[in-house]
Amino acid sequence: MKRYLVAGILLLLVLSAVAWWRQQKQAEANIATVIHGGRVQPPRKLGVPALWTHTGETLRLADFKGRWSLLYFGYTHCPDICPTTLQTLVMAAKQASEKPGGDATFPRVFFVSVDPERDTPQTLANYIRYFNSAFSHPVFIAVSGKPALLKAFALQFNAVFHIAPHAPGDDSYSVDHSAALYVIDPDGKLAAILTPPFSVERLLRDLARISSRQTGDAQSSQASSSSQPISFSPA
Repeated sequence: MKRYLVAGILLLLVLSAVAWWRQQKQAEANIATVIHGGRVQPPRKLGVPALWTHTGETLRLADFKGRWSLLYFGYTHCPDICPTTLQTLVMAAKQASEKPGGDATFPRVFFVSVDPERDTPQTLANYIRYFNSAFSHPVFIAVSGKPALLKAFALQFNAVFHIAPHAPGDDSYSVDHSAALYVIDPDGKLAAILTPPFSVERLLRDLARISSRQTGDAQSSQASSSSQPISFSPA
């Protein structure tokens, strides 16, 4: 009788240890997929209105397909958050380029100016040239367009912006805008929203987790194989 009691206790201990081990593994798996922001499930289809890029071309949905993209709403006269975020992205892209395949897989960055009154194509071209100067090929693409089209585009991302009332010819007005980064997958769909504050390490880690998670989901559902994981990780 005593032998059966001891065996039962040992079995209970083993089962408890196995349950604890599984809980720890699940907790580790959950931590490995956490991002600073949120995923969009399922990824949201986007419509692209007739906006223009700093090169004078019309923005198309095809411009977001084939590789991962990041999109950020801002304006060139922004005194702090816009240049800080763009510079963080420059450093993240440079760090990614130091890893095998990193230069080819770091997302393209679309900087969408919500201030077309001041941000002409030439102004945007001069502004974005500074951030592209760190690379052998353009990483940043500046975009703007008519106010109504910009509002329609921003609405798809749940992004908001407000231009302070000002007199004609007054170029000292301020603009309030969302500060999130929007992650677009290689199918041209909104996959995730990343929230500030941003750092190089956090961005690289979040992007890797988003792309690897979505690729796994796509493979499990036999979806398109175009969503390849970003093949870099923070140092």
